[in-house]
Amino acid sequence: DGVVYMLYGLYLSRIDAHEHALVQYQYAEHLLPESAEVAYNMGLLFVETKDYESARKYAEKAYRLGYPLPGLRRKLQRAGEWSGGQTASER
Repeated sequence: DGVVYMLYGLYLSRIDAHEHALVQYQYAEHLLPESAEVAYNMGLLFVETKDYESARKYAEKAYRLGYPLPGLRRKLQRAGEWSGGQTASER
């Protein structure tokens, strides 16, 4: 179940074990390639590690797949790394 790997990645990210979190997220993505939640959480991890190019890629994917929360976009905006518009759920 990809959700289990995503949740473990979320835990690892919160305890600053970013490299290990990325491995878990990548496995979750392999199992759930069209999951907006996996893409969103990977984007958050990349913002934390200041890999803004990857963060934007995953943010765009998450919002394209319908992720409703604007937090990732806002983090990218604050970092000066988002030039896209609002998500569909924010209109």
